Amino acid sequence: MLSEVNSVVIFVSKLLSQRKVASEMIDSFKEALRELLCTHYEDHWFPDKPFKGSAYRCLRIVGMQLDPLFTQAGAMVGLPKSELVELLPRELTIWVDPEDVSYRIGEDGSIGVLFDGTNNFVTVEQEGLRTPKIKSCKEQLIQCLQSPSSHSNSEVIAAVAS
Repeated sequence: MLSEVNSVVIFVSKLLSQRKVASEMIDSFKEALRELLCTHYEDHWFPDKPFKGSAYRCLRIVGMQLDPLFTQAGAMVGLPKSELVELLPRELTIWVDPEDVSYRIGEDGSIGVLFDGTNNFVTVEQEGLRTPKIKSCKEQLIQCLQSPSSHSNSEVIAAVAS
């Protein structure tokens, strides 16, 4: 479970780092989010049945509605919900399942892979080689930024593509 949680924490921290959030704040947020996710998933983690509990493990941001785990992590480190809403994409879904962590930015965005069951995080290059239907993170973010339902800030592209 820790590898899957770490992939989420790294992904979200990259998004925050591209929005000029202080590195100390990001580090504190990462630790708080890691602790909250591990606790939240503790009794809802079934490696032998990875789809069991998947809705419970899904993280969502829709407009001004942040997933409570993001809000709690922010509150733990002094980052209010009002700031998080401005810092994170307006539409974000992260599916956290045993040996598979995927995300989508925007309701019409392609699905990207953050973790594929190995101890390595999936890079943009690997993602393109594995499944042609999945666009690179950069292409996906460009498409999402053109959608009115997501942030119109090109800095988000660099967050995931790097």
